[in-house]
Amino acid sequence: MSDKTKITFYYDVVSPYSYIGFEMILRYENFWNIDLDLQPFFLGGIMGASGNSPPATVPAKAMHLTKDLRRNSKYYGINLETPVFFPTNTIKAMRFLQVIKESSLENKRKVLIQFSRSFWECYWGGKEIDIGTVEGITAVYKYYNETNEDCKLSDEVFNQLLEKINDNNIKQILKDHTTVAAEQGCFGAPWIVVNYNGNQEEYFGSDRFHLIAQQINQPFVGAHPQSRL
Repeated sequence: MSDKTKITFYYDVVSPYSYIGFEMILRYENFWNIDLDLQPFFLGGIMGASGNSPPATVPAKAMHLTKDLRRNSKYYGINLETPVFFPTNTIKAMRFLQVIKESSLENKRKVLIQFSRSFWECYWGGKEIDIGTVEGITAVYKYYNETNEDCKLSDEVFNQLLEKINDNNIKQILKDHTTVAAEQGCFGAPWIVVNYNGNQEEYFGSDRFHLIAQQINQPFVGAHPQSRL
């Protein structure tokens, strides 16, 4: 590629398809040699702006969701179980991830990736944690430290990060990113914006990677590209 492809991946941890897409885009990051920006946003704001409704509020979609997640779990190798607290309001969780992204942590990208995963694993992995509450975020932090030996956070650092979810600047940054996605036509998550050779395309969902590959003139080899490296 003459110019490195830039991909912005918008996600919310309440969304299981964001989880799938998140893992997929990370699996393809090196395979495609892309410049990847992982951007938290608030799905609730997107729903309001677009007039869309969450699948769980539509009985037929909710019934299909359970079967679809089971199939996807097997295909992508990701544990997906419908949470007890579903859906939940993730505005605090997404602000927390934005805090990490804006922080001065030396390894903040790795922390952002692993903390995002921890949210999904605690919410969609059958651990019955309501990630929409401060108590839930704290429980996720404990899980994060237990499962990420190489990028643990101290209680002091975690509390400093958590306190900043009430910072007006953080609230505005997350709102601004959500607004940008909404103005691009976003109506759900994940929302993937691809810039390649001066051309921008937007994609919705976790099952559009073959189309992204087509746009950027790269191969798509399924759910596990690392096995092809």
